[in-house]
Amino acid sequence: MTGLTPGVLYDFYIQSECGNQVSTLVGPLLVPGNYNTITGTITYDQDNNGCSVSDPTAAGVLVQAVETTTLNQYTAHTDANGNYTLNVLDGTFIISNNFSNPSVSVSPVSPTLTFPNATSSAVQDFCLTPAVMQEDVAVTIIPVNQARPGFDSSYRVIVTNQSTLPVTDVITFTYQNDYMTFLTAVPAANSSTINSLSWNFSLNPFDSEIYTLDFNLNPPTHPTFPLNGSDILNLSASTYVTGADVDLTNNTFDLDQVVVNSYDPNDKTCLQGETIDPSMVGEYLDYLIRFENTGTASAINVRIKDVIDVTKFDITSLMPLDASHDYYMSVTNGNEVEFHFDNINLDFNDATNDGHVLFKIKTLGSLNDGDSFSNTAEIYFDFNFPIITNTEIVTIMSTASINETTDSSISIYPNPTTDFINLSSSNRLESATIVDMNGRVVDQVRFRESNTEELISLERLKTGLYFIKINSDIGLKVEKLIIE
Repeated sequence: MTGLTPGVLYDFYIQSECGNQVSTLVGPLLVPGNYNTITGTITYDQDNNGCSVSDPTAAGVLVQAVETTTLNQYTAHTDANGNYTLNVLDGTFIISNNFSNPSVSVSPVSPTLTFPNATSSAVQDFCLTPAVMQEDVAVTIIPVNQARPGFDSSYRVIVTNQSTLPVTDVITFTYQNDYMTFLTAVPAANSSTINSLSWNFSLNPFDSEIYTLDFNLNPPTHPTFPLNGSDILNLSASTYVTGADVDLTNNTFDLDQVVVNSYDPNDKTCLQGETIDPSMVGEYLDYLIRFENTGTASAINVRIKDVIDVTKFDITSLMPLDASHDYYMSVTNGNEVEFHFDNINLDFNDATNDGHVLFKIKTLGSLNDGDSFSNTAEIYFDFNFPIITNTEIVTIMSTASINETTDSSISIYPNPTTDFINLSSSNRLESATIVDMNGRVVDQVRFRESNTEELISLERLKTGLYFIKINSDIGLKVEKLIIE
């Protein structure tokens, strides 16, 4: 083959032609035997006497191999067991461990491996040793499934000790008890209130605890607190907010979950919601990619490809946080991130056919109020064409500063739309304001009658993305509006 760039990873497909009959393209396919494999484990020297099999491993740590002549870079992250795999071409490579935690030192610092060797594989382990004794606890909420009115919804709350000292504290999960009914928690909560659950925990360095929660969501027919599509559930988890923590920004996690009535099981979601406050610029956002095998046979391998927009995100800050199955991560061509679930054998039965991966990444500090960034992911099941997820659009907008009551009964439809929208509410509608992406008010309507249903014409507005703020007699709701 000619015309390919050295060091660039390409997907390729196969198609058969016989006379006037042409098959579909099958792929992407992998060529076995044309690369070398570097594997290893990253271990934390908890007792400070040298790393051993009795010490804990470190997950989500970036490992990088740089070829000394071409400067081609190959990267991977350790999985939940602290293991990583790098597939590289021939050459001499400097292996580095980009562990961003200043509380530990890494050994060896930058070992060198050369291929081809007597074999095409090598093992390079790393040992993390405590350099500074400090505390750093982080908490994350993962929605296991999407929120549908009337159905059960599950969540995983993860608290992680990211530094070198043991930590003992309480983690509290807060939910909207008016719209959701608590069912079960594993492990069971140590204490609870009408809208919160709390657990006591003790974590060694680089250890984590996972809590699985189940709720039933109100249906749209609920007499006092109906839950409808496009409503937002506000969930929160916090821990160690008064402790001697070196980074309090990750001790609280707020999840704004959009309620849907139907959904694609293969999707991508920003856990901070579709809008973020300008104060979040330059900070981490959490992205959850879900996949589900809806075929008729088990998937041997699953691969998720996510091309990161480097004009909006800092690719060097990307860090995987959680996954449903063992995986390894690679970054090619500077911004093409892939999560490889090899030998996952994902079932096709409804109870066991889904999985997910969660990662966080920082936005660039140069973004401004009104900027938007969008992204999709490609999900490959074995050699089938990829399933393309939804386009997840996040906009920087100062909506969080509006200290007014939310009227979750307000809904708009259709959305996307072309020339009109319907407004509906359980309460009396008062006004609607439409704002463009630059923050300019492009339309404003005040309703004279005390109706719960209204129609707004959009004929004079151009196609694009807007925000609409709807006021009722008890509160307001802000939603994204797409005009096609």
